[in-house]
Amino acid sequence: VNLAKLVGGNKDFIMQRIPFISRFLADDITKVISQSEVIVIVNNDDGFREALGKAAGNKIILDLVNLDFQGRKTHKSYHGVAW
Repeated sequence: VNLAKLVGGNKDFIMQRIPFISRFLADDITKVISQSEVIVIVNNDDGFREALGKAAGNKIILDLVNLDFQGRKTHKSYHGVAW
């Protein structure tokens, strides 16, 4: 979610229901991964693939889209789900 790009109903919903969401957003996927305990992959974007290859470490990964990234086959806490 990029708050600066929200308009209309989406912006209204977020501002009324979850105005504190900005505390949980970051612009850098590598930073998000490094600060997370569990990573849930719901998008097979190349940026995610690259970031996971660099920063996954020993984090628990739940992959809902079958994302192929460097180290996936040897990652101890990788789980492919529903594919």
